Amino acid sequence: MRYNRGGTFARGSPRLTGEQVYMQLNEARVGQTYTVKRIDLPFEMQRRLEALGMTDEAPVSVLNRKGKGILIIKLRGTRFALGYNITKNIEVTAHE
Repeated sequence: MRYNRGGTFARGSPRLTGEQVYMQLNEARVGQTYTVKRIDLPFEMQRRLEALGMTDEAPVSVLNRKGKGILIIKLRGTRFALGYNITKNIEVTAHE
């Protein structure tokens, strides 16, 4: 894990919150399932993702990676392609 000077986690590295380790969706591994914990996007984009089923505690499976940061995910039975600028703003934990 990387740390900033003040001892806090650097952006882009997993961070501990209590017992759970949060990470950005763009750091997820192909073939793994994660649970959405937080979405930090502009209002309209966040509402659109919520309308598609990406809400807090929703399970997300990472199916594939394409090009420079494009992530193919499976969310509630539907496949989506999300760009780097979206996935870097979605925090997830490993699905239990």
